[in-house]
Amino acid sequence: MLTRLYKIFIAPKQADREMRNREIVLNVLLTTTLVLLLAVLATLVLALIIGRHYVEQRIFGLSVGAYYACTLPPITYGAF
Repeated sequence: MLTRLYKIFIAPKQADREMRNREIVLNVLLTTTLVLLLAVLATLVLALIIGRHYVEQRIFGLSVGAYYACTLPPITYGAF
């Protein structure tokens, strides 16, 4: 299962060696950011469930951020 997640989210798809290195660094940073964002969102939702209603605006903001991060178009290095 971890191999499949690695291939989907982190494994580079470029042919050039330098581009592959850049892509893997970017993929690790983006994947880590997304995982941390989802963990914070889950923590805030749990806080809301136990009665802390002041976190509603933070949940909305993080939800918008997570949606934006998930819908980013793929980066193409050949365009530069």
